[in-house]
Amino acid sequence: MRTLATGVEVFSRPGRERVRVWWLQRGAKGVTKLYETLPGIATSATVLRQLTKKAIKLRAARVVAAEKGEVTTPARVRFEDLMTAVALKYETKGWRLPTLTRLRAHFAGWRAVKITFAALEDFVVACQRGDGDHKPLDNGSISVMLGYFRSAFKAAQDRGLVGMIPRFPSVEVANRRTIWFEVAELDELVRLLRTREHMPHLAAACEFAFSTGWRQGNIFALCWPHVDFDRGVVVAPAGTTKNGDPFITPFGVDSPLNAILRAQHRATRGLGRVFPVERKWRRAWARSVGPKGLNKWGDQQTLTGSKDVRPRFHDLRHSFMQHMLRTGVEWQTTKALGGWRSDSAAQRYGYEDERIKRAALARRDAHVAAERAAATTAKQQVVSIAKRK
Repeated sequence: MRTLATGVEVFSRPGRERVRVWWLQRGAKGVTKLYETLPGIATSATVLRQLTKKAIKLRAARVVAAEKGEVTTPARVRFEDLMTAVALKYETKGWRLPTLTRLRAHFAGWRAVKITFAALEDFVVACQRGDGDHKPLDNGSISVMLGYFRSAFKAAQDRGLVGMIPRFPSVEVANRRTIWFEVAELDELVRLLRTREHMPHLAAACEFAFSTGWRQGNIFALCWPHVDFDRGVVVAPAGTTKNGDPFITPFGVDSPLNAILRAQHRATRGLGRVFPVERKWRRAWARSVGPKGLNKWGDQQTLTGSKDVRPRFHDLRHSFMQHMLRTGVEWQTTKALGGWRSDSAAQRYGYEDERIKRAALARRDAHVAAERAAATTAKQQVVSIAKRK
């Protein structure tokens, strides 16, 4: 098909106008006029101007797509075109797009116009139930996939491939974990990994995670070129972290982090990865936190209540946040060190435990006592503001 002309027009009755993009295409059946209506009803002049601007943007994107020979008819756009659009967007920004195997397996070959709210709900239910080829997924994983899928539709809309983005179902996520390692527990965990499990690199990685709050993937992928002993910084480069931002953690000469990295530099001779992945390390971890080790439990929130769970390596990141809160470090500084962008994401890692509350009340009591002592010393008078008769 060949696009001959495009335009924007307003239709429907006054006060409830709608906006649509039209284009003429020449095909095997001659010239046809097609329409694509933008979502939304203009109940005021301001809303009408906003819809018109969106329509003009969509029309311009369609013209560019037609000049490049790309798919321009919404009915022809398929799921694969959406994923290509978001992949190009992520590549431009230097981000890494996940594999999204479950999403690709379910919607392969689907036309974009058939991916509706009902179809997305069916996908959510299928993921929750699982089947013979796939295990059931938790709501957190499903929510992440839906977020990437929404980004794919938005990227395709920016390229003029689709005009309307379907409404996505909301999935309730209840995955907050209440678990962290105390300092004594960390020391015992490191001792077990070194002496009983013979996992010196894993033990060092645990100490590093406790001190920095880095994620597991960034720790085991860390290489020596990213450690600068002269400047005293260790860096996870941009594009390798979950949100795409770099992790930059400084350390001093006398800090425990410097001692950990120096010891690993001697052990690995400064070659390859800082923390080489040891064979069967997950089994060693499970033994160290299980009944024959720390025998430690935590609380995992679910949609129907909570359940007891064993610690994961990722819970060392929770421990980092918890001890930063206890030391009273400013919230923005803690977020920057841990690589959290939003407050909501960071708040899932920290807990106002009894020790933090006791310390806060003790500081409050000391402040009140100081104020009372100052008032007594200066013989301050309390002035009544009651109306005089």
